[in-house]
Amino acid sequence: MTTYREHLFSEIPNNRLTRRMVRYLNRRMATADSKFRLHIKYRKPKVGGYSWGGNVAMKNAKCFSLYLHKVPAAVKQETESRELAHLRFEVRKLQNKEEGNHAREQLELHKSLFGDR
Repeated sequence: MTTYREHLFSEIPNNRLTRRMVRYLNRRMATADSKFRLHIKYRKPKVGGYSWGGNVAMKNAKCFSLYLHKVPAAVKQETESRELAHLRFEVRKLQNKEEGNHAREQLELHKSLFGDR
């Protein structure tokens, strides 16, 4: 059985250089209007254990993992577009139902005028 992980990279050494590189990449992603940002989760405690959720304080971590998260504005835009698509679907469904009712009315009018021929 294959184990799937959500991180992009793991066990990156926790030092000033690697954290600056992640910060620099996030800035570049922001200037490029990317929907995503890199998120750091610190791992492998030097002293003690893990806190809730498997995280470690930055100063107490030997390494970190990188995750890719969507920007909140992108998430909001996606949910709005999904809701809009759902509303359009509902409108089309109601229009089709209305057209069907109109066709039945026309058929009944035709039958009342000309009988069942």
